Amino acid sequence: QKFEFLQTDAYCRICKWAYAKRYGLGWNHEHQTIEEPLVSSRTMCVSPDGFLVRPFRETWFALSNPAASAKTAAAVTEDCDDENAISRTQTIQNDLFTVHRTLSHHDSIVDILIPEIKSSHDEQIVLRLEVPIQNWEGAHFRDVHQLFPSQHVSTYSSIAIQDRKSRLTILTNWQTQLRCPTHGTVEIVVQDDAVNEQENRGEIRKIRVILEDTSSLRDVLTEYETSPFALPLIQDFLD
Repeated sequence: QKFEFLQTDAYCRICKWAYAKRYGLGWNHEHQTIEEPLVSSRTMCVSPDGFLVRPFRETWFALSNPAASAKTAAAVTEDCDDENAISRTQTIQNDLFTVHRTLSHHDSIVDILIPEIKSSHDEQIVLRLEVPIQNWEGAHFRDVHQLFPSQHVSTYSSIAIQDRKSRLTILTNWQTQLRCPTHGTVEIVVQDDAVNEQENRGEIRKIRVILEDTSSLRDVLTEYETSPFALPLIQDFLD
């Protein structure tokens, strides 16, 4: 079993390894084969009521009343309305706020576009993302996009969490609060209660979510290092 991978030509193994690293796929070092990522997915699963449940679970709520205002999938389910969907537009609405958002899935990443947000009492509207990553006590890396050269560094925000097997990186095209209250959970303030800049400026807020496996050979749990897969995706978002 130790030398089973030698039955595959060395050139083929190099091609497979390069393909896995470029497209964020898993890699079995023992068998020298491509594997599906642990927490990421090459398909987007949207629940019948229109909320994303894979590769991560989304929840929208107003900070003043999280329990009463929370909008998420009706149940913890893997039932997909359309597992092969690459784009989904929905209006998320309750008594406190209305959010128009579009999900776009490509290259194993998810982009969230928010063209319009309305709230009845200038609520602080929060998007919570949940993934099966065991980052101890909510440990995270803040503003990882500042490692990249870009004129937008000072006006964007980002955060990354990781464990020994997986990493989640989130970028926004505006300055906002990004927090990690517990393991596997990131909260993004999509509208602040002080001012509603989006209505005044008419901007489209964009969020990019990158999920990938970490490398046991390259990555250190207490340090953030951009992978060959994430590097062009982050630079593209900043440009």
